[in-house]
Amino acid sequence: MDLLITDMVMPGGLTGRQLANQLQQRDPFLRVVFTSGHSAELAGQSLVLEEGHNFLQKPHGTGPLLEAVRRCLDA
Repeated sequence: MDLLITDMVMPGGLTGRQLANQLQQRDPFLRVVFTSGHSAELAGQSLVLEEGHNFLQKPHGTGPLLEAVRRCLDA
């Protein structure tokens, strides 16, 4: 797996950040695009999230998603 796309807030007690951390322990080169209906500042708290790069504010369309995926994989 080269890229994880995850929501910051998920049901069941696991956050998107926790999921990313667990998977990045197995593969430190895993790239992650976060998405949320909350603001990047609130959702990411201790993360450096850049709108359109590794963070997509919901709602978003297919175009912004594809652009974020491409930028993340090319970085």
